[in-house]
Amino acid sequence: MWDSNAACVRTGCCLGWGVAVSGTLDELARALAQVGRLVRDRLLATMRTAADGSVVRRAGGDDVYGLDDRADQILEAELQRRCSRWPGRLVVEGADQPLPIGDGSGPWVYLADPVDGTRLWLTGKRSAWVLLGAGHQATTLEELEAGAAVELPTFRRRWSMQAPQQ
Repeated sequence: MWDSNAACVRTGCCLGWGVAVSGTLDELARALAQVGRLVRDRLLATMRTAADGSVVRRAGGDDVYGLDDRADQILEAELQRRCSRWPGRLVVEGADQPLPIGDGSGPWVYLADPVDGTRLWLTGKRSAWVLLGAGHQATTLEELEAGAAVELPTFRRRWSMQAPQQ
């Protein structure tokens, strides 16, 4: 259906729980890319509604639109499902408090913006992005060790990419 590729990065080696975890960083980066693709695919598989463009809540210093809310739910569920072996907490745009991943007591900090560029994407002016990153005790973007960026193409672009029916 859509290009399943996602920009995936793994940035170096780190020590966690007293052992080198560089091998698992590739797995974590792949898991983050998979989560991002699932968010994108599920959002694009459903028809947009008027609620997508309405502010449903204000949290974390951000207006959360209906589209963001749907993306948040998918993202949180899929991170729990696919990343609980790297336990920690999720700092997500539009949330007041970090959310646990796995048992929540691990060293990983996940940073996410489930739909970066919501307003312009809703108007069809440009693509949006599902942005995800993770790092041991990360407090800045520079400290992230793995990440993924998955494009949410505009509806116009998606339509133009579809092959004609024979």
